[in-house]
This record gives sequence, C-alpha cells and structure tokens, in this order.
Amino acid sequence: MIRTVLAALALSLLPMPGLAAALSPQDYMDIQQLYARSAAEADAGRWTRHMVMNVLLTPDGNGAHGVAYALTVGDTHPQPQNLMKITSAMYDDRLVKSASGWRFAGRHLWQDEDPATPFQNRHCHGGMNNCQLKGTK
Repeated sequence: MIRTVLAALALSLLPMPGLAAALSPQDYMDIQQLYARSAAEADAGRWTRHMVMNVLLTPDGNGAHGVAYALTVGDTHPQPQNLMKITSAMYDDRLVKSASGWRFAGRHLWQDEDPATPFQNRHCHGGMNNCQLKGTK
C-alpha cells in the first residue's frame, strides 16, 4: 500500500511537459520533504501551525524555483480569550541541490496584506491559466 501511494505521489510530481527535465521524481519528493521540515521547524516550541501547500516547482539549470502557498494558524495571545489568528502568504524560493541534499538558497515570504506582493493583484480572465499580474500585459 505504501509503495503504491509513494509511486502515485512520485508520478504526480513529475515535471510538466515543456519544462527542463532537470529534476527526478526523487528530487521532487526530497523538495516536498524540505518544505515539510521547514514548516515543522517554524512550529517548534510555538503555539502555531504552518501549513505549506500547492508547491509548484520549475526546474532550471542551477536547481529549481519554487512557489508555495502558506497558511499559519496561531494563538494571538495576549489578545482577549486567546483568539486564533489565520494568516496567508506565498513563498517564493530558490532551491539548489548540495552534497547533503536540497536546500533553500533564497526565500522570500510575501504576506497577502503586503501591498508590494506580486501575487496579490492578479487579473484573471477565463480561469487561473490566464492570470496576469497587475500592470503587466
């Protein structure tokens, strides 16, 4: 059963047609684990939970570019009644493979409320495949 699930996961992480085939199925799984470990490390010792999802990887000659959605659920303490706060953001990452495995070479976290985020102001006509950033053609 586990092998079937892992095989299905590996197939779902294969590069999209037309992209450089620089990443193997194992690379895709290792990068997914890197994102998971990063979220778990951010939660260590805190009353928050970081959820990273919808990771989109674009391989290139020097590694990969990664974009992922992030949700953080956490205690707003010392706010009254310990209300939970939910924030959303998007990671814009540069990934490289070293001798010890995949690592983040650069990370930028774009908060949704940040007016400078390139991911906030999208104009979509006819579905998400036709989205353009505000001010672009």
